[in-house]
Amino acid sequence: MGRDDTALMRGDLLLEAVEGMDRPLFVLDENWLFAYVNPAGARVLHRTVGDLLGRDIWVEFPEAVGGPFEQLYRAVRRSGRADSTEAWFEPLQKWFRADAFLTGAGLVVSYDDVTARRRADDACPPRVVVRGQRPAQPAGATVPV
Repeated sequence: MGRDDTALMRGDLLLEAVEGMDRPLFVLDENWLFAYVNPAGARVLHRTVGDLLGRDIWVEFPEAVGGPFEQLYRAVRRSGRADSTEAWFEPLQKWFRADAFLTGAGLVVSYDDVTARRRADDACPPRVVVRGQRPAQPAGATVPV
């Protein structure tokens, strides 16, 4: 088996791993076209892989223009530094956490639907402890000074 065969095998293995993972992922080329979408990524966006490949992200999701996801993707493309954001996406009625980084293949975005966690967080009362403040004591308890 030659070096090219080994590289091809690794590429196939990597593609198979990404295709099979549960975490949604897509790659955008330099023209903001979907160059790759894994099945989990298409499913979370309520589309098929075929619906998205070769399509412009800003045409497919015009509601994202000017929002936190566009800001993230453009900032990562401009700086070359990985970054993330968490924001509400109204058309899908979901909270998403998006992680983006730049590669030779394009802008890679992996994301998670964090709606359930955000709703749970919102339902819990805040647990704030003010620095220097003593914790509340039960009624009638004495506090040593």
